[in-house]
Amino acid sequence: MLSSLPGPLLALLALLVLATAGPPPGDVEQPLDWIELKDGRRVEGRVVFEDESELILLVGSRERSYPKDDLREVRALRRELPGALDLIDELGRGDRDGHLALAERLEERGLPFEAAILNWRAVLLDPSCEAGHEALGHRKSGSAWRVPHGARLWTMDKRRELARDWGEAWEVPTSHFRLRTNVELERALDVALILERVYLTFHQTYAEAFELHEAVEPMEAWIHADSASFPESGGGRKGYFSPADNRLYLDASAGLPWRTLAHEVTHQLLWAAAAGRRGQRGDLPGWLDEGLAQALELAMGYENEGWISPGRLELLALHARADDPYGLKRVLNFRSDDFLGTDANLKYAQAFSLVDFLWRGPSELRDGFERYVHGALAGQSSSTHFKKAMGLSERELEEAWVEWVERTAGG
Repeated sequence: MLSSLPGPLLALLALLVLATAGPPPGDVEQPLDWIELKDGRRVEGRVVFEDESELILLVGSRERSYPKDDLREVRALRRELPGALDLIDELGRGDRDGHLALAERLEERGLPFEAAILNWRAVLLDPSCEAGHEALGHRKSGSAWRVPHGARLWTMDKRRELARDWGEAWEVPTSHFRLRTNVELERALDVALILERVYLTFHQTYAEAFELHEAVEPMEAWIHADSASFPESGGGRKGYFSPADNRLYLDASAGLPWRTLAHEVTHQLLWAAAAGRRGQRGDLPGWLDEGLAQALELAMGYENEGWISPGRLELLALHARADDPYGLKRVLNFRSDDFLGTDANLKYAQAFSLVDFLWRGPSELRDGFERYVHGALAGQSSSTHFKKAMGLSERELEEAWVEWVERTAGG
């Protein structure tokens, strides 16, 4: 019997078992994108930007530009992910075979992390699902499947129990994020896909207008099922993004606040596009950072389990009906910590209303706003840069902003 073997021999045997179990999903490397030129050359890297005329491929640490007319074929994560998320959304929750088939397809299309999520869903639907377990690197012992974690193999029930402790939390990688969480596994898989949906919504909304490049470094998201393990940041916030470690923190002890998640992921993505981007050191002003985050939070449209987020017209009305709203000069100089002080709700509302006005208001202002954001991401974010990009005096711009907010909120 194994139990009669000496301790050191048992430990060696356990390591040999793990060595043959295959890497867990978190250790899978993201496949590279590739392009094929009309002259037959094939180049691997990461497609970080493309528009109607140009494609930019990151090869090692260098960006290479290719005219679209020179390309014969492109395989890129940015092209594959939108359709993959749509197909996942269309899957029936109880369709085990559908999850397995789509997982295999996504693996072939260069999306191993999303494929692993579908395999996890398959084995949760059917604990005896051999194909799903094998794809995840699980090992069968008798009639039970065991899950690699640390230096041991665990039954699924024991792994679930361990994961409730933050030190043993689930780690679920996706194409752009590394999620760590001690919520239940089913919910963890949902959150991982929501993170990618927020990423996709952000880039589909703003990438072309602001010339945003794809994030190539994984971003960390830590979502805590209990308040005890959640690192407080002050101000009683249930979610925040920390630029110091490029990590999002969320307290999900009272349920998952989806809109808060979308809000904080936007901060993370803006930081990645500015200070986190190779060769860039942009520092976005508080009004722009918070205004865009509020806008994307509303665009996601998910129900919020923790608190009710006001809608667009409610935010505009909060500004329009304020007894003493902040002037444009003051709003342009909001710092991030200003949103934790007095009149925080009004400050959020005015930051959002200014972004909403410049994005959805008079078309002649939209071009100036796009120029300003593009420059701000590269470090030209002062109020002087803003006024120059908009091409109007501060007085003219403030009058137009206030009039538009009052008219829109009234409607």
